[in-house]
Amino acid sequence: MTERQKLPSKIAALSSGGKRLVEAVSNVNGAGQLLLGAKLQEVGEQLGRLEAGLRDVEHRISLLDRWVLEAGWVSRCLADFNQVWDTLSSENRGRLVRAVIERIEVDEPKGDVRTFIANLVSATETIASAAGARP
Repeated sequence: MTERQKLPSKIAALSSGGKRLVEAVSNVNGAGQLLLGAKLQEVGEQLGRLEAGLRDVEHRISLLDRWVLEAGWVSRCLADFNQVWDTLSSENRGRLVRAVIERIEVDEPKGDVRTFIANLVSATETIASAAGARP
């Protein structure tokens, strides 16, 4: 969120500086134009990196928001599991099982099935840490 707040002002400041360089290029000749052209290219590259960074931050925040919503839904379902399970559609039952079950290992020759439950506490801590909060 900090990056999301800082990047637009950095982009605006760099764009403004780029505009001043473009205006200055027309007022100088020869070597001055070459130097300003090189600086303008550098500013353009920096601007591209900042804009790509902003898109990446927006994408990560979007993913985090979706994960937080999913985690909240799973938490509510598990808190009242006995009543909720019977009311869930088959699609939502599958969604809940996929969120809770990490993996299943089947040893057919031995007839063994092992189910591994996801560490939901660890996942919640990871999300809270990424969001800058405490669970």
